[in-house]
Amino acid sequence: MNGTEADPGAQVVLWIIRIAGAALLILSAVCHKLPRNRLAGIRFPHTLADDEMWGKVHRRGRWVFFVLGLACFVPIRSLQGLITFTIGFLAVLIVSTVYLYVYARREYRNKFGTTRVVSIGFCKFRPPTEEELKQDV
Repeated sequence: MNGTEADPGAQVVLWIIRIAGAALLILSAVCHKLPRNRLAGIRFPHTLADDEMWGKVHRRGRWVFFVLGLACFVPIRSLQGLITFTIGFLAVLIVSTVYLYVYARREYRNKFGTTRVVSIGFCKFRPPTEEELKQDV
């Protein structure tokens, strides 16, 4: 009885991981259909500034949510397995977040010719106007 089967605390953690996995799978199915908002989704300044950027990044990011959601259902039989899973999960999450940010920034620059976004309130952004771009030069 060296595994997680004997430890009720570990069983609770495993159930939380499974529930999080189910939530990630659901999010992967609907995230590309969500309208631009401040509460749910991949919320970088570049995605919040433009509907097209929101859609592009979410269509790409849905696969990250899907893979991470599936990973939550991998059997974990020991504390060492749980630690390994957690480290791997966080590593994939960090790398994919950086990748999606770079992708959003590049696509935004390709569309608007700049990476600058203008803040118009709490978590509200828009692309800069021509006059704002001329002021920067």
